[in-house]
Amino acid sequence: MAEIKTQPTKASVPAYLAAVEDPQMRADGAALVHMLKVISKEKPVLWGEHIIGFGNITLPGSNGRTVQWMRIACAVRAKQLTLYATGGLDRHKALLDKLGPYKRGGGCLHVRRLADIDMKVLEKLAIESLRIIDDIAVSGAPVRSLTKKKAAKKAPATKKAAKKKAAKKKATKQR
Repeated sequence: MAEIKTQPTKASVPAYLAAVEDPQMRADGAALVHMLKVISKEKPVLWGEHIIGFGNITLPGSNGRTVQWMRIACAVRAKQLTLYATGGLDRHKALLDKLGPYKRGGGCLHVRRLADIDMKVLEKLAIESLRIIDDIAVSGAPVRSLTKKKAAKKAPATKKAAKKKAAKKKATKQR
């Protein structure tokens, strides 16, 4: 049985933050960690080399197995802060519209500086994300089915590729 690569470690979260070179990013990271610690009522733990997780929760996977994961997490990178919201960000459109400048990818929210965003909105988003992940754990619904959208079929890039795809489809039907 394969294990998830990202696991909790015994590494020091304060040492991780102290190693951040940019003083402003270090201060923002410490503020984000403090906020998540207060909201989650959990002690921060370094998962892998770069993710600071709060809490530990058992989640059902889409393959029928369960995984141990953090309830909410963040990372302090050289150029951005990342908030990991396991329940996904699609449910938070109203809050994201009020947040300020950010980028996103899956359940990850990336911000450049805390001063650029509305911290009260970020706090509400974190609280709501914790509520959602706790609900997912209680419901027993697979996490992937709740956070991943079905991939849209891509249209062929060229006429030649379109003809080839149509011929393949026709050949499959004739079998």
